[in-house]
Amino acid sequence: MKQVDKMKSFLALCLIGFMTQAYGQNDPVSDRSYKENISLFMGVGVATQIHSYPTRYIDASFAEWLLPVMGAGVGYTFFNDLWFSIRPQIGYIQKGCTFRGRYSTDSTGTSIYIGYINNNFKYNNTFHYLTADILLKFKVNTWKAKPYIITGLRNEMLLAYSVDYDISQFAYQQFIFETSEVFSYGDQVGLKSKYDNFSKLNYGMVNGIGVEFTKGRFIELSVNHDIGYLINDPGLKVQNNVVVITVGARPYTDRRVSR
Repeated sequence: MKQVDKMKSFLALCLIGFMTQAYGQNDPVSDRSYKENISLFMGVGVATQIHSYPTRYIDASFAEWLLPVMGAGVGYTFFNDLWFSIRPQIGYIQKGCTFRGRYSTDSTGTSIYIGYINNNFKYNNTFHYLTADILLKFKVNTWKAKPYIITGLRNEMLLAYSVDYDISQFAYQQFIFETSEVFSYGDQVGLKSKYDNFSKLNYGMVNGIGVEFTKGRFIELSVNHDIGYLINDPGLKVQNNVVVITVGARPYTDRRVSR
């Protein structure tokens, strides 16, 4: 009987030792350390702008048409714990909007927008940004495919822009939405568009979901919404929105750091 009890005790100790060893192999932080790594990523998506008109005629916001965009960057992950990590990253992203429709010209030569049917024009407004993000990543680290969510703050600097469509170029927008204001210079009198004087610096939120696969490959779906304004005029306020699908990988071996 004593031999049986000793055998049971021996098997129990072996089982505990095996489970402890297996857990230690699968647990990335069992040795009280964590991994730092660098990742490269690129993505494609769609962007739009929210145009708000806080005027005496109308107080409303409208989203412009979707503009295809792209971006790329590099991220650095640290404090890469079992369920949480911090990922600052820098990158390049396009934002903006597109607009299409049909217009006609009246007897005075004024362009009047008349609707979306039988389009005879299409304009793209593209803004190029350098971005600096600080993201928090919450993940499930118990499966080979590791789902996660990200949230954080984006700071950005406007590098360049290409504006094909001036939102005040049609008569109904000039006078109903007050997107232009009268200016005079010497003997010249005209209209000055409020779709101008773009902010060089802006900031916003980034939220998204993703899945990390083996060898550090990952795919993400993220949404970036401006908190600040591209244009902050009493008669016109403009904010950027962009949705991006991103793929990336870690081209370098993880570096383990003692905690």
